Amino acid sequence: MSRLKLSGVSKRYGDFFAVDSINLELQSGEFVSLLGPSGCGKTTTLRMIAGFADPTAGIIEMDGQVLSSPAGSVPPDRRQMSMIFQSYAIWPNMTVQQNVAFGLELRRMRNAEVKRRVGEMLEVVHMNHLADRYPAELSGGQQQRVALARAIVVRPDTLLLDEPLSNLDANLREQMRFEIRRVHDETGITMVYVTHDQVEAMSMSQRIAVMRDGRIQQYDRPEAIYRYPGSRFVASFIGSPGINLYEGDLISREGALHFVAPGVDLPLTGALVERLSEPAGAKVTLGVRPEDVLLHLEGGPPDALVGRVTVVESLGPETIVTLETTLGDVTTRVRGMQPIDFAMVARACGATGLSVERPEDCGRVIEQALATPGPVLVEAVVDPHEPPMPPKVRAEQALHFAESLARGTPNRGKIALTVASDTVRELV
Repeated sequence: MSRLKLSGVSKRYGDFFAVDSINLELQSGEFVSLLGPSGCGKTTTLRMIAGFADPTAGIIEMDGQVLSSPAGSVPPDRRQMSMIFQSYAIWPNMTVQQNVAFGLELRRMRNAEVKRRVGEMLEVVHMNHLADRYPAELSGGQQQRVALARAIVVRPDTLLLDEPLSNLDANLREQMRFEIRRVHDETGITMVYVTHDQVEAMSMSQRIAVMRDGRIQQYDRPEAIYRYPGSRFVASFIGSPGINLYEGDLISREGALHFVAPGVDLPLTGALVERLSEPAGAKVTLGVRPEDVLLHLEGGPPDALVGRVTVVESLGPETIVTLETTLGDVTTRVRGMQPIDFAMVARACGATGLSVERPEDCGRVIEQALATPGPVLVEAVVDPHEPPMPPKVRAEQALHFAESLARGTPNRGKIALTVASDTVRELV
């Protein structure tokens, strides 16, 4: 275990600063991620910690001992660190067991001790049953576990990981996130993890350093970074779908602060006011997370913002809905794929709801629609007992209904048509 500290560390290439005066401190046994877009300096920072690159300015210390400075550096092999690379970098001509044992054998340990420690580590990463296999016989996730075991078996003070999961598919990445965090909790090794994937950083880290243009924008716990971002960049970079951001004015009225923008006059709560550093009258940016936006088809509060649905993205456990409002586009997150209440939709639109189940019924529905005062919303109902139709066929059917209605309707603005079967994603 080790305590790592970076003080005023910079790395310059000519006139370009890859890393610009960063300060970072890790407690012993902590899991910290360096998170940011490509080119933000996170891998350069990791390489300086490992000793593969020397800082142009600043000092890197471990437990009070200077590892790197412009005056000189401790060689990488004397830093008691291990590193896991994006490419795994395991020996193709060695078995799993031989790969894990490689570092111990270089240290000239006795065979019995090597065998014992390799066996223990293979159990930790759940690879003991594959000890005699070669890398070519392993999946990507299994190869990454071998790299993890080889790095940890030598008992380093600090483990450095440079985007180790970027070559894996989504399911394997999820499994390996769990494995890496489990190994960290079992071994207590200080870990520095570089990634551009916010899910990896948020799910594994105890603290995150968000980087941009060679500088640390915010260094805090994942939940604090998500709920209380320190800058507009951090707010927009963290979270998927992204945060809703709106420009407006901070107005003081009747002893309270209000956020005022076109179509919006929002009184600010005490907790939010306490965090504000801007005086009344200033131009500010309001950030609203998608899960904090509530949708109402009808019966919403009187000061609710009215919007028109423009995009619906169904993702299985949740649905992302984007609305067009006077304030701008608003994105919200809805749990699950909710059944459509067609009658409620019609009422919310101020329309009369009618249904048509077969193309040959279009004439009857047209006559009924023309005899109905006010706008009409027509639902194309699919028989639930019929085999499910592919989306393309469903869309073609909807267009056929629409064309039939349009041909027979003198006032085309009177009738709107939608396909409403069992989920929001089939709303056309």
